[in-house]
Amino acid sequence: MRRVGIGRGLLDRWQHDRPGADLRLHRRAAGCGPRAASEPGGGPGVSTYPVTPIVELGSTTIQRVVELEKWDFPPELLFELSPELLEEARREFDWRSVDPQTGKLILSAHTWVIRAQGRTILVDTCNGNHKQRPVFGNVHLLNEPYLERLAAAGVRPDEVDVVMCTHLHPDHIGWNTQLVDGTWVPTFPNAAYLMSPVDFADMTDWYDHGERRFELDHDLARSWEDSVLPVIEHGLAQFVDPDHVIVDELAHGVRLEAMPGHTRGHAGVLIEGGGRTAVATGDAFHHLLQLNHPEIGNLADRDPEQAQATRRGLFERFADTDTIVLPGHFPAPSAGRIVSRGDRLEFRFLGQD
Repeated sequence: MRRVGIGRGLLDRWQHDRPGADLRLHRRAAGCGPRAASEPGGGPGVSTYPVTPIVELGSTTIQRVVELEKWDFPPELLFELSPELLEEARREFDWRSVDPQTGKLILSAHTWVIRAQGRTILVDTCNGNHKQRPVFGNVHLLNEPYLERLAAAGVRPDEVDVVMCTHLHPDHIGWNTQLVDGTWVPTFPNAAYLMSPVDFADMTDWYDHGERRFELDHDLARSWEDSVLPVIEHGLAQFVDPDHVIVDELAHGVRLEAMPGHTRGHAGVLIEGGGRTAVATGDAFHHLLQLNHPEIGNLADRDPEQAQATRRGLFERFADTDTIVLPGHFPAPSAGRIVSRGDRLEFRFLGQD
């Protein structure tokens, strides 16, 4: 059976741990899935950080717009962790990254909005509303005010120039489209949607020829149908190499950079302006725990060895530099710097200094 779009480990684990709808409903009731981060422990309420302050790189700006502030998972659905590592996570990280009561690992789902030289660029578009995802990540039929949050950041859908898909997993392509009169249409009608030709070929091959043996397979197929194919049909997809340049004017640049492993064509975004640098890393790493344990791979990694090499390389390259790191799933405010503390690394969030 072909498994080209997502790591075999994740599919096997979800099949093992998600035997039926009753268990899924129980987990949702017990707090598995999206919650707002309005207070420690994640009670109900409006997100504390729907739109974060602007990061300025000269005249280039970067802003985080959140879809899900507290998206929690049983650890075994993200990583293979020993009890010792789970205890380390609970000891080291606050309630934004590990639920102190349940021990669940917490991610964020958000978009990075880049404005450079008159262009508006979105990096990843989260899960999307009204998507049929009965298994994947407890995001079935979401109804989040994501577009309102984009508007609060000054972004109108018809003014977006580029949508950069770091890869084509469901939680990074969902708002590529929206449901209008029963039809999935591109949310950003004037944008070029940048995709890896390698990832597109892999997912097309899986969609056309792969078996649907697990429940998660059907969610992946639906994400392809509702979040990628409509973009293709409207002629908005642009297949680009991992060194593609989006902006290259004066002292400002926005370009892609290969960060393979999670998928074969996974790419990040390097942003330069005003003598400063930032880098959006997509799913090269998912959780703070990986900073000091790059050997811990996500169960969805297509090539675990390559993914680990990519993580190690990024940590070594950006540690103790002024580069602002923009992870795809770290908690609010998500942007920060990697710094050494003795023989360990820590992520110093912007505003933490």
